[in-house]
Amino acid sequence: MINVCITGHRPNKLYGYNMNNSKYDCLRKVIYNVIEKLYYKYNKRITLINGGALGVDQIFARESIKLKDRYNSDIDSIIKLILVKPCMNQDVKWDNNSKREYIDICNNMDDIICISKEYTKSCMQKRNIYMVDNSDIVIVVLNNSNNNNNDDNKSGTSNCYNYAKNKKDKDIILIDPVSFNVTIIKKDEKKRDIY
Repeated sequence: MINVCITGHRPNKLYGYNMNNSKYDCLRKVIYNVIEKLYYKYNKRITLINGGALGVDQIFARESIKLKDRYNSDIDSIIKLILVKPCMNQDVKWDNNSKREYIDICNNMDDIICISKEYTKSCMQKRNIYMVDNSDIVIVVLNNSNNNNNDDNKSGTSNCYNYAKNKKDKDIILIDPVSFNVTIIKKDEKKRDIY
């Protein structure tokens, strides 16, 4: 069984809050293709871990649900979906549509882990650390052309990516949300190859 988590930007750092934007369709397809390849590569046994946040986390959650629904009837298939919430009231400031989407995602998870009862400054980082520490592969949706941008380097996505890079036992799959290129950094080589 392989454990895979994701980190990535919120909608304001991607293509905006209109999830019908065609760029989101492209990102959904790329994410689905990556997790389906991993599913087959690891003998149809995969745990998919998301952080529940708006944007990439929820896209990953939806594509994970789609993968599980597609292969649900395969008796050799084991697909486990886990949501790691930073705090109990993660969705407290979200609009009603986002809250409904979040509830539906939660209802489709096999397990929900909550890091903190209430929001603290550190609960997001603790959530990211938990996800990376409990994964073999970390998918990172990060605009590589913005890596020199000071604001982006302070983001939760960049922090999570840097934490995963410093772990010697993780493969990292990078998805560029502008070009939709997918690359992998192998734990044993630390060299980029096209995935």
